Amino acid sequence: MPILSAVAGISLLDGRSGILNSYKPVLLDMAKSSSVLFNLPVSVGDSVSINNSTGKITRMTMQYITLENKEATTYIPTHLVYGYIIKKFK
Repeated sequence: MPILSAVAGISLLDGRSGILNSYKPVLLDMAKSSSVLFNLPVSVGDSVSINNSTGKITRMTMQYITLENKEATTYIPTHLVYGYIIKKFK
């Protein structure tokens, strides 16, 4: 019986299982978000333009970067910022 359990455990971890494959997009988004947060040349308080949205960064989390301006508050998913051009205003 222990051998059967070990084989079942290995099959879950080897990447051929649908369980691990279903988490790949989530793990990839988390990796992108982490990369953005640690490497982004902007911080809270900066005025920026990200993918046609302009405003002041008021919050940066693993889930969203929040931009505020006079008209609206914009929530941009952090993992999407990984591929966007970011313009920082002086």
